[in-house]
Amino acid sequence: MKRVAIYIFLSLFFLLSCTKDRNGSFLVLDVDIEPSAGETKAIFTGTSFTSGSLLGLFVYYAEDGTSLSQFVPYSDKYVNIKASYVSTNSNWKYTLPGSSSSFDDGLYLIKPDANTFTNGLSVCAYSPWIDGVTRIDEIPFAVGGNYNDVVDLMYAKQNAAPVKIVPDGDAKAVELTFRHAMSLLWLGFKCKHDQTTMSITSISLKKREGGSTPLYVSGVFDAVEGVFHFDSDKMVEDNVVTTIYSAYQGNKFTNSGYVYVPFLIVPQEYRGDGDYILEFCFDNQNLTAEYPIKINDIVVDGETGASFKPGYSYRFNFTFNNFVQIDNVTVDVSSSWVEEPVQEFRF
Repeated sequence: MKRVAIYIFLSLFFLLSCTKDRNGSFLVLDVDIEPSAGETKAIFTGTSFTSGSLLGLFVYYAEDGTSLSQFVPYSDKYVNIKASYVSTNSNWKYTLPGSSSSFDDGLYLIKPDANTFTNGLSVCAYSPWIDGVTRIDEIPFAVGGNYNDVVDLMYAKQNAAPVKIVPDGDAKAVELTFRHAMSLLWLGFKCKHDQTTMSITSISLKKREGGSTPLYVSGVFDAVEGVFHFDSDKMVEDNVVTTIYSAYQGNKFTNSGYVYVPFLIVPQEYRGDGDYILEFCFDNQNLTAEYPIKINDIVVDGETGASFKPGYSYRFNFTFNNFVQIDNVTVDVSSSWVEEPVQEFRF
């Protein structure tokens, strides 16, 4: 079973165009966008952003060490800047906090005076942009709900030790590599018999009564360290997470092959067999069959214990016996959110 620990990532390059005006520089977001395969989805499964994608940008005063601890903004207008990709001209447009207008000619940075400027400036980023965020280390999140509202939360790896830049009029570059914060369940379905078309109405992940693995539904994410602080009182648990797929165009399946729908969860240690249970609703009818997720379904070769890991995908293949119910299950774990077949489980 091939399970290689490689994060899927998105590379972004920030280029500072030359200008000698007051030792200022323009911060221009220049992204190499690959052709999109299929329709734009809420969850990114490739290595490129698509048209309309949003980033949240922070510009902070750089500090003495390699990391940030004070998080002092360069300006109130440079806190949670919204950057939106426009595919028609392969450019990004920016909207500053409190403004209703956007511009696409770059972010202008002026060299601060000597009293405040000692180490340069640092750029941090997360995706997608969320209104009202004030700190890069406190990004609110929630899982479940209508698919169109699902947030594939990502963060820049370099946030933990951002490159220090000096807006002195010379061209500069800052590279940002984005990583997925969540774990992704790819849930695939096909019919065993022909002449049937089924629609996936919703899927629920339920915590087993008495289970030892918490099920988090909302909270805050630290986009600096790339972690969820489970000991925080801002992390919210519940007994079930449900994603509704009525707005998902690929929610119909037949016997011609597996049709997959994505389901995001908060990554963490998985402590017991059956702690999480998958429940299904097809054509607005709840199935009596359910699938308790086993530790062996997600354990990685050579590791002790099992965890849902950030940036990993877990692909479950369910065969639906449309004369009875679910017939068998195949599970695959991948760190690059792509499919690799593994063993089959009878259900």
